[in-house]
Amino acid sequence: MRKLLLIMLLAVFSIQLKAESPVKKFGKFDKDELNRSVYEKDSSASAIVLFDVGRAYFKYSENYGFRLMFDRHTRIKILKKTGYDYADFEIPLYNTASGEEKILGLKAVTYNSNKGKLEKSKLKGGDVFKDKYNSNWILTKFSMPNVNVGSIIEVKYTIMSDFNYKLPDWKFQDYIPVLWSEYLVEIPEYYHYNIISKGYLPYEINENSVVTNYIQIQSQTKSGPTGHGAPTQTTQNATTNIPVITKILKMAVKEAPAMKKEAYMLTAKNYMSQIQFELAREKWPGKNERHYTQSWKSVNEKLLKHQDFGERLRFGKVISNDDTKKIIEGCESDEEKIAAIYNYVRTNFKWDETYGVFTKTPLREVLKNKAGNVADINLLLVLLLQNAELDAHPAVLSTRKHGLLNLVYPSVDQMNYVVAYAKFNGKEILLDATEPNCPINMLPPRCLNDKVRIISETNSKWIEVNNNNISRKKVNINININEEGSKGSINISREGYSAYTFRNNLLSKNSHEEYITEFENDNSGVKVNDFNFENIDNISENVINKYSDVNIESIEILGDMIYFSPMIIDKTTSNPFVLEKRDFPVDFNYPMEYVYTYTYTIPENFKIDEIPESQKFNLPNNTAEYEYSSSINGNVINIEIKYKINKRAFLPNEYAELKEFFNKIIDKENKQIVLKKS
Repeated sequence: MRKLLLIMLLAVFSIQLKAESPVKKFGKFDKDELNRSVYEKDSSASAIVLFDVGRAYFKYSENYGFRLMFDRHTRIKILKKTGYDYADFEIPLYNTASGEEKILGLKAVTYNSNKGKLEKSKLKGGDVFKDKYNSNWILTKFSMPNVNVGSIIEVKYTIMSDFNYKLPDWKFQDYIPVLWSEYLVEIPEYYHYNIISKGYLPYEINENSVVTNYIQIQSQTKSGPTGHGAPTQTTQNATTNIPVITKILKMAVKEAPAMKKEAYMLTAKNYMSQIQFELAREKWPGKNERHYTQSWKSVNEKLLKHQDFGERLRFGKVISNDDTKKIIEGCESDEEKIAAIYNYVRTNFKWDETYGVFTKTPLREVLKNKAGNVADINLLLVLLLQNAELDAHPAVLSTRKHGLLNLVYPSVDQMNYVVAYAKFNGKEILLDATEPNCPINMLPPRCLNDKVRIISETNSKWIEVNNNNISRKKVNINININEEGSKGSINISREGYSAYTFRNNLLSKNSHEEYITEFENDNSGVKVNDFNFENIDNISENVINKYSDVNIESIEILGDMIYFSPMIIDKTTSNPFVLEKRDFPVDFNYPMEYVYTYTYTIPENFKIDEIPESQKFNLPNNTAEYEYSSSINGNVINIEIKYKINKRAFLPNEYAELKEFFNKIIDKENKQIVLKKS
C-alpha cells in the first residue's frame, strides 16, 4: 500500500518592511490600543481597523491533494455607537454539489477595559448561525458580545476550500479607516492566476519572491523471494523529496483612509483598493496544461447549456401557442406584440427582489405561482416573446451595486441580473418585467451599468446601456403674495426616471396623504391643502401632480418689507460634492432636465426693492447647464430656472468644475426677492 505524506518545509526568506507591522498575537495588546478614543486623522470615524491580515496558501492531504486554505486575523476598535455595525460579521462560504467551504478554528473575543482591568467576552458557538444567501452561497453570521464604545473586537478563523480556483480576493480599504491591511499569498507552481489590482492607494509593501518548498513522499516497497516456501519478505521505507517552486506575494497598505460615500457614485467596491485573482491555467507534471480562462463566447455557450438558464428556454414549453396568441390578440406590429407581452408579465408576475442569472424554479412553476426571482420572470418574458415568433433573447449584466464588468477576464460570476432583449424594424430594446412602474424600453436605475451581454446561439454580443431615457420635470407655480398670507398652486409634470421615481415613492407610502406630508417636510414653508395625482397607473404617460390650494409660509413679512427666496420647492441648499479631490467618476445614472416657472403676483401697494439678476452658466461642451431668468411685468414677477445635466458620467478631472457649478447654483438659489411697501 502506497501512502503519501506531505511535509511543507518552507525555505527561509525575508521581506524588508518599509514600516513596522502592528500585527500582534491573538489577545496581545498595547495600552495605546485599549485607551484610544479617537482617530486623529479622521475624527469622524466611528471605528477603525487596527489591523486586518490574510494569508492564502495550499495544503496537501492524502485524500484531497492540494486544498486551498485561507487564514484571517482582524482587530477593530469601536470609537462611537455608530460603529457598532462593525461588530456584526458575515463570512460567505461557497458550496456546490461537488464541494464546499468550511470554517475552522473560529475565535472571536470582545475586550473592554474596566477600571484598568481587561475584561474578555468570548463568542459562544450558539451565537453563530448560517443563512442561505442563494443556491451556492451560505453566510456564516455572528454578532460580537458585550460591545461598547471603546471595545476592541478580535476575530480569527480559517476557511478550508475545495475550490482551488477561488483564491480569495482581498480588500485593503473599508468604509472606516484601516491602519494596517496585509495579504500574503503562496501559490505552488502548478497554479497560474491572473491578478487584478484595483484602487488608488499606494502599497507600503509590494513584494514578489520565489521559494522552493519540498514535498516528502514516503513509499513502502517489499523485497526478497516470492516463491513457495521462501523466507518472509522485508519492507523498506523510501523517501523522495519533490521540490515545489512557490510564488510568494506579499502586499500591505498602511493607514488606508475610509472610503467616503459621496453623492452620485457607483458602488464603492469599484474604487476600493483591492486585489483579485482568477485561475488561468493548471500544469501538473506529466499532464497536459489545462486552461480555465474563458472567452465571452464560452460564457455564452455555458449559459445556453445551463439547466437553469438556456435549458429553461429550450425545453421550457410552459405556455401554449394559443395562450400566447391571446396575449397578443389584436396586435398588428411587432412593436405592439412586444408591448402586450411585456405588460402581461409586468402586471401579472411579482418579483421576489432576489438577483441572479439562474432561475430558482422551472418556468412552469413561475407561471403557476406568478412570482420568482429576476431570472425566473425575465426568462419567462423571453420565452413568451419567442413563442410569438419575435426576435428575442436573454441578456445578462452586472448591476450598479454588484460592480463594473472586467471585460478582459470573462466570467459568468461577474453577472448577477437578467433582462430581455428584443429587436424589431432594426431597433434594439431592453426589457425588465420585474418593475411594475418601468415603461417599455426603460431599465430600472440599478441596471444602468455600462454594458449588457446578449446570450444567443447566433447573435451573442455586447450592447451599450446607452440610456435614451431622461429624468425630466416641469414645474409651474403661481403665488399670490398677500400681507395676510400667501397662497397659490403648484403643478408638476414628470417624465422618464422622474415619473418612475415618483411612482415607486408613492407606492412605498401607506397613503397619498403620507406622501404629501413628506413633500411638505422636504420643502419647508409649503402647506398643501388640496391635491390630485394623474396617470399614476398609466406608465406610458407623464405623471401629473396638481396642488391646487397651497399656503406659502416661507414668505417673510417684517413691517413694510417682504422677503422670500423665489425657489420655494426643490431648492439646492448644499453641495452634494464635498471632497476636495475625487478619484472616481461622478455618475448621475441618467441625463436630467428640470424647468421651474414661478409667477409671483405682489400686492399693489408694494414695489420691488431687490430681485436676483438673470444669469446663465454652464460646463465645457454644455455637459451641464443652468439658466436663471427674472423679469417684471407690472405687479407680476416671473422667474424661470432651467437645470440640465446632459451626460451621465463625469471623469475625476472634471470634478472641480462640476463642484463649482453646484456652488454657483446654491449661491443663485439662495438669493432673495425683497419687496418694499410704497
